[in-house]
Amino acid sequence: MSTAYFTKVVITQSARIELACRALAGPDGAQRAEAVHDLRLALRALRTVLLFFRGSETADALRRHLAGCYRLSREARELEVALDALALLQRCHPRALSVDLAWARALQQARNRLLPRLQPDLVAALALLLPFLAGADALLDKLRLRKLARMQAKSLWQKVQAKLQRALGSGKPAHWHAARLAIKRYRGWGVQFAPLLQRRTRKRVKALFSVQGLLGELNDWQALVQRLQAEGALAKAWRRIIAGREKHLQKVLRRRVRRQI
Repeated sequence: MSTAYFTKVVITQSARIELACRALAGPDGAQRAEAVHDLRLALRALRTVLLFFRGSETADALRRHLAGCYRLSREARELEVALDALALLQRCHPRALSVDLAWARALQQARNRLLPRLQPDLVAALALLLPFLAGADALLDKLRLRKLARMQAKSLWQKVQAKLQRALGSGKPAHWHAARLAIKRYRGWGVQFAPLLQRRTRKRVKALFSVQGLLGELNDWQALVQRLQAEGALAKAWRRIIAGREKHLQKVLRRRVRRQI
């Protein structure tokens, strides 16, 4: 595996970012709905590739730059997820709560602010990436690529195990959230560098897909509760409904997690 692989990843994810930016700026609501999510996935993939060049000032600066873009997109994504969860509950329990139109307006405003804030930084970062990778052979010791990839995978897996054990012991939302982030990092690394990794690592990455999905769903419900509480809109009926969903998710999660660790 040479820098050609990394260059291919950068080109693919750069194109994904451009498509997401066009969708955010366009009139199609259905396309805009997933644009922020796609943008964040592409930014994560680019930052993962640059981990192989740690120690290079340019690579470290680019990672920080892309991390800043990622943080900027968080507000819109969190609002999207909360609105999706609220819409699902309203379909299942239409009499429980009326739609708060202020939420929809806040989401639209967040999207409208997102592109102007992101665009200059994204353009500057993407303009630097390809020239950087074109001369990156000097930074890559090809004989060490496999070793580095496996060492990082091992380190990330140890963090996943520790976070999941802590979450199983406490059941606290913050600990489940930390476990979800650890799994996202581990799976992101595993998917991006699968050709360099051992078979058991690739199997773990695949098996953790469902766990990550369940943790994401649990986090969405917990985030919705926080937003409803902040709005003073969390009625007793809603509290019971959401608590029931959380209890079911935690039961399924505990069963799946014990099989993984």
